[in-house]
Amino acid sequence: KLYVSMGEYSQAQKVTSTLKDAITDGDALLSQARLNMYLNNKEKALDLARYAFETSPYNYSLSIFLLYNDEDLKAQKQYASRFYQDFENTPSHALAELGMLRHEIAMIQQEKSRGTVSEIEYSQRLYDMQATLQSLADRNHSFPEVFALLGKVLLLSENRESSEHAL
Repeated sequence: KLYVSMGEYSQAQKVTSTLKDAITDGDALLSQARLNMYLNNKEKALDLARYAFETSPYNYSLSIFLLYNDEDLKAQKQYASRFYQDFENTPSHALAELGMLRHEIAMIQQEKSRGTVSEIEYSQRLYDMQATLQSLADRNHSFPEVFALLGKVLLLSENRESSEHAL
């Protein structure tokens, strides 16, 4: 992990090739995945990260890595939903939850513009995000971004009056 963060990819590659069978920790596998990403081995990086996700499904860094690098929308939904299960009722992780919601909003907008999501699923997911953001707003009055995201979700769901109130 240290070699990767310092940009010493050849050294990191030597260490990981020596220890490849011993590396089972989610963070260590994530470091190995990042190394492969830096070396333009995207498929190997994703395979390592997916394996790490199976052993450490609630690892925030791992979830973010997969959400931004795995282009499979079905898999992205799995990463996001597994991650949400852990943070659902934990106020101390509001910032992490906001990050996931930002990504979910961008993902649903992208799916809507591509036409890959039905109107019913689109509405349901916006409703779920609205409920999550409302719960966050009730628990965390000090995060203005909660209200900005809530306004955005309400705007996407064409609830203009409520979106103006949230913003």
